[in-house]
Amino acid sequence: MRMISKELRRRLVENRRLYRDESPFSVLDTPWARFVAPWLGTNPWKVMVPTALILTLVLRLIFGREFSEAVLRVLGG
Repeated sequence: MRMISKELRRRLVENRRLYRDESPFSVLDTPWARFVAPWLGTNPWKVMVPTALILTLVLRLIFGREFSEAVLRVLGG
């Protein structure tokens, strides 16, 4: 295994610090996000499909037949 030069190691530490401190996703650096991120990263459909189903049912209950007609108009049906 090769030894990493001091300059390269310094740059690596600096890049990690910049990413951690200045990333727009640093807001998501919470215990909850650290737990959920790997789960969603592997299979986002686990959340997207049930959310879409629930949202569709709620909107259908609120708007009734108008919701279905609006979806058909958007999708060209």
